[in-house]
Amino acid sequence: MYKTSEALQISRSIPQPNKIIMNINELKNIIQNLETAYGNIDEVQVLFRYSNNSDPVYCNYLEEDLFKQDNKTLDTVIFLNNNS
Repeated sequence: MYKTSEALQISRSIPQPNKIIMNINELKNIIQNLETAYGNIDEVQVLFRYSNNSDPVYCNYLEEDLFKQDNKTLDTVIFLNNNS
């Protein structure tokens, strides 16, 4: 397991303009940096926090969200905790 400060340095090494939405390319770059720093990360769990003070929530499902105009263009992906 890595220290929080190391993870922050990895994510901060990727240029992130002043925006609040992450795109897939930024996510891929962060994952590539983690693999470079730690090797094989295939078994690393994916969790989500609403803030630094909240409890982590496991993500166990990824849903694609298609563009509503044509229902064929991938617009967003959504990480979910699908407990149903």
